[in-house]
Amino acid sequence: QPKADDPWEDPIEIERPLVPPFPVHALPEPLGAWVAAVTECYQVPAELPGLLALAVCGGAVARRVEIEAGAGWYEPLNLYVAVLLDPASRKSGVFKLATHPIKSIERELGESMGPVIARMRSDRRMREASLKEMERKGAKGDADAADGARELSELLDCEPVPSEPKLIVDDATAEAVEIALANHGGRMIVAGCEGGLFDVMAGRYSSGVGNLDCF
Repeated sequence: QPKADDPWEDPIEIERPLVPPFPVHALPEPLGAWVAAVTECYQVPAELPGLLALAVCGGAVARRVEIEAGAGWYEPLNLYVAVLLDPASRKSGVFKLATHPIKSIERELGESMGPVIARMRSDRRMREASLKEMERKGAKGDADAADGARELSELLDCEPVPSEPKLIVDDATAEAVEIALANHGGRMIVAGCEGGLFDVMAGRYSSGVGNLDCF
């Protein structure tokens, strides 16, 4: 408690820092024009479409391009972005626009690769059936069948069937994200217009035990 003859000084006010506006002008075209148009159309801060656009672009080039920030200093181009706004701030609409190109490419890849993957899976099932038959005969002493089973087993191990193209996931468990990364060369965009991803990191699907490693 301050003494009567030694009163407290007036507290120093903590002012909100002045944050510079998002540098839309620094974005290359047509990205800058898109950010400016969405900002005007949806009446949102430029940071919302600007950061989401950068995040999507970063995911598109992740593990394909690196930046050399200095001599021997290389950094990946994927980004970690969290845009925080009050409810009913049109986040979902802008998020849908920003991720639309990636989802369109994913859909096109799925349509073009779907029949190819289906044929490869069918071929593999037939080879696996042949392998079981060879192994059955080889177990009974058929040397030729045993040799054929070994060769076919090695062939199947060297020719895995590719997974259906997946470029972006949302509200997935950490294990599902790890599988998606393994099936797609370590490249995946994990994004959502709500905060569910933070619940996943905190352990929503793992009994409250946080799982940040794969992220």
